[in-house]
Amino acid sequence: MCGIASIISSDPARRALVDGMLTTQASRGPDNEQVHRTEHVAMGHTRLSLLDLDISGDQPMRLEHLTLVYNGELYNHKELRERYLSGVSMASTGDTATLLHLLHKLGVRRTLT
Repeated sequence: MCGIASIISSDPARRALVDGMLTTQASRGPDNEQVHRTEHVAMGHTRLSLLDLDISGDQPMRLEHLTLVYNGELYNHKELRERYLSGVSMASTGDTATLLHLLHKLGVRRTLT
C-alpha cells in the first residue's frame, strides 16, 4: 500500500521529519521511497508498485513547476488521457501522471470540476 507524508515549514529540522514518517510506513511493503524538498516543503511517498512496475511511476512526480504526491486511483484515467491529453508524451502510463498532466494543462479548477 502506498503512503504519503508532507510537511510545510521554513525550519529544515521540521522538514526532515518526513524521513521518519516514511520509515514508519515501511511495513506496508513499499517498493520505493522518495522525498522532494524545497525551502519550505518536504513531500514524501512510499510506493507499492501496482501500475508502472518500473521507476516511471515513482513519486513525488514532477512536471515543470508542479510536484505531485498522490495516493488514490483515477479509474477513468485512460479515458481522461484520450479526451484531454492526446498527443502529450508521458514517461508513465499510470493515473498519477495523468493527474499531473491534467493539472498542468487545465489548472486545478478545471481538472477537479
